[in-house]
Amino acid sequence: ATRAQWRGERDRSEFLASSAVGRLSTRLGDSTRLNVVGLVHDGPRSQDPGALTAEEFETDPLRAGATNERFRTGEQVRQGQLGATLRYQGSRRWVALAQLYGQARQFRGRVPFRGVELDRWVGGARGSVGYVGSWWRLETGLESDLQRDRRRNFPNDDGVVGSEATLRLY
Repeated sequence: ATRAQWRGERDRSEFLASSAVGRLSTRLGDSTRLNVVGLVHDGPRSQDPGALTAEEFETDPLRAGATNERFRTGEQVRQGQLGATLRYQGSRRWVALAQLYGQARQFRGRVPFRGVELDRWVGGARGSVGYVGSWWRLETGLESDLQRDRRRNFPNDDGVVGSEATLRLY
């Protein structure tokens, strides 16, 4: 698990984020092993100071870009992931695998003139059977993945994000 908080030298260059990763690996008999991996991430604040022209940098190198200051640019991210692998090692070098995974991500961001919301759901499954030779491996299987995105854009009027969506992608 980690928690990071940072305040850069420039205005609007601050972020806060926490993450945790876990793994469980266990035997389910002599020939079978289960591995489960999970991750959670919470990034409630990440500010974007933007770029400065050479002239602005010479005058005040620690300030944020005027546009980024005006629109209060930055982002928030929340994400969770979970995956599992079941591996069966049969006799005579036969191997079978079954894998599942899923991810959910929530992104909220402010850029000049626009606020962005993106909700993403991803999942998949894979199954395979193979034979392992001395220096080669033969494997066959099936795999399926799905992804669903929901994105909405809102007007960003000087740092205040409106409630009426200007774009919807589902």
